[in-house]
Amino acid sequence: LGELLAAGCNEYLVKSQEAVERIFAILTETDALMNETRPIGGVKRTNLGGVLVVFLSAKGGAGTSSMCANVAQVLGETHPEREMAVIDLVLPIGSIGQIVGYQGEFNLLEAARKPSEELDPDFLRRVTAPLETWGFRLLAGIPDPESSNALEASRIPAIIDTYRRAFDVVFVDLGRSLSRISMPIILQADVIVMVTASDMATATLTQTVWKYLEEKGVAQRNVYVLLNRAVGLEGVSKSDAEKIIG
Repeated sequence: LGELLAAGCNEYLVKSQEAVERIFAILTETDALMNETRPIGGVKRTNLGGVLVVFLSAKGGAGTSSMCANVAQVLGETHPEREMAVIDLVLPIGSIGQIVGYQGEFNLLEAARKPSEELDPDFLRRVTAPLETWGFRLLAGIPDPESSNALEASRIPAIIDTYRRAFDVVFVDLGRSLSRISMPIILQADVIVMVTASDMATATLTQTVWKYLEEKGVAQRNVYVLLNRAVGLEGVSKSDAEKIIG
């Protein structure tokens, strides 16, 4: 018994009439615990703030922004009790605003210009109402390359932190980015979605990016590789992509 518990087992049951009743009790206790810590569908984690989900790709054109917006929309529908927010951090030009038909003026640049004392959860709820049809709140990307030059990158961690305090699940679209701005965000993410495509070049580049993230200490259990086969069946198969990426 001692060896089993030392190896990481939570319970030890012997065959008896009470064993079945104890199994049901354990399952009930486990379900209650999962509801306290489950990122999506359970109660909000008050100690860490909202769950941070990062979408990225190793090569442009894999459909990362579209996947980010659509996954956020679907999870919002299946978990209406959760507040979803999406941050478009693709530089120099964001694209999710165009995908969802966002017409507002508040965007990443405006958020970075806001003094820290004014950029709080209540302010974010006022300026980013849930989008009609899509359901999530959007911090749109920068609309043009010239404006991106004025972005104060040092403000981005504070922006993400405030969004996590304000909402239950925060999706960040990084596009194709492994910069000094994006890496700290990737390293603190609860879930990382790497969007890849069915062509050999994208699959191979995805492998390179994954190996890099692994070297940086990213845990495999936090990473999901999403094969976005947009058109037809050309290119590598799912099993071939898995072998290439590892």
